[in-house]
Amino acid sequence: MLSIVLLAKAPLLKKVKTRLALEIGDDLALKIYQQTLKKVIHEVSSLKNRGDLILAVTPDEHAKNKIWQGYGVDAFSIVGQGRGHLGERILHNIFQRLRNEGDKVVLLGSDVWGITQEIITELIAKLEEYDLVLAPAPDGGFGAIGTSTRFFNLYPHDVTLLNNVKWSTKSALKDTLVSLKKLSYFLSEEVLDIDDVTSLKKSPLAHLVKNA
Repeated sequence: MLSIVLLAKAPLLKKVKTRLALEIGDDLALKIYQQTLKKVIHEVSSLKNRGDLILAVTPDEHAKNKIWQGYGVDAFSIVGQGRGHLGERILHNIFQRLRNEGDKVVLLGSDVWGITQEIITELIAKLEEYDLVLAPAPDGGFGAIGTSTRFFNLYPHDVTLLNNVKWSTKSALKDTLVSLKKLSYFLSEEVLDIDDVTSLKKSPLAHLVKNA
């Protein structure tokens, strides 16, 4: 079974795109996050016939909140991401979906503008050849990560695997690959993640900010 999991922060003022908000303000940062969230949900929804679609949200208490109405999530099961830092939540959601031999899972960042249906489809296909697939971001992080039951066989329920990853830094992808060095991996083309005005300028949303 294939699971496509969208990791999303609840779209709340002052809780999303905090680095970007320092440059453009909280209101506009939230608006950009909302636009990106809707785009990525649309891209993932087009794959609803390929497997289970899950919206994994944080904080967990917003899983049953009406806040998601209007985002086009009818095809998704909405669950909490679980506790812990980002690495622990990524691993928790991976292990949750790898219950049977042959299971595959792809996790996506809901705030990564560059995620497309085509990239997701490529990552899914490459899981036939590789243990681990990722979509790198220009800032040194990644916008998607996928794996299969081989991951579970090599690292059974070890939620500390990514404890040494320096999240939100230019070494996040490199640190992740070092932490999962037993796995063969594939990197897709880069996906744009809007975290500051520099990356905002490269996106179709640049017009939302005067003089961006």
